[in-house]
Amino acid sequence: MLEAGPRREGNRYVADSVCKIGESVATSRVVISGDFNTAYKADIDAKYAPPLMGMSEGRSTMSARWLGPCKPGQRGGDVTMPDGTVINMQDPPPAARRK
Repeated sequence: MLEAGPRREGNRYVADSVCKIGESVATSRVVISGDFNTAYKADIDAKYAPPLMGMSEGRSTMSARWLGPCKPGQRGGDVTMPDGTVINMQDPPPAARRK
């Protein structure tokens, strides 16, 4: 993966990357903005050449905000998915845990 950044541009951070995924090359840009104490927003744009699984580009947005201290049973990094499944962003990916 080739990456330039992240770099600060005013009140936001920007990171560019180029990754090989199978036969495709993914070129992406992430722009993260917010006060970073109580909230932030990440906009992710990616282009795939040749198209990856029929997609030539994709866009995602992620927003996060401070809701208060963790409730009993929660820990920093927990993300509750729409189906109620909880994953923790600090845990290694499942494939890394099997090694």
